[in-house]
Amino acid sequence: MFKFSNGAQVKDKITGFKGTITARYDYITGCRQYNVVAKASKDGTVKSMCLDEDRLVRAGKTRSIETKTSGGPQDHEQQVDNESN
Repeated sequence: MFKFSNGAQVKDKITGFKGTITARYDYITGCRQYNVVAKASKDGTVKSMCLDEDRLVRAGKTRSIETKTSGGPQDHEQQVDNESN
């Protein structure tokens, strides 16, 4: 089970890098990592890092955004016309 949810604001204990979790990775080896994205700089540059779970501490409230299905595998109900001609 993941310690942090997507949208959580976290800080790396080693580097001090702060940001919002945008993705979580659960590897077959048992390692859990998070993609952490910092706020954009004044010039618009966005930095992100993939960090191990044990390096992170909570650094603020969890953010939420409205989500919609936009990609990846999706379960679509197939309609079949069973009428014979």
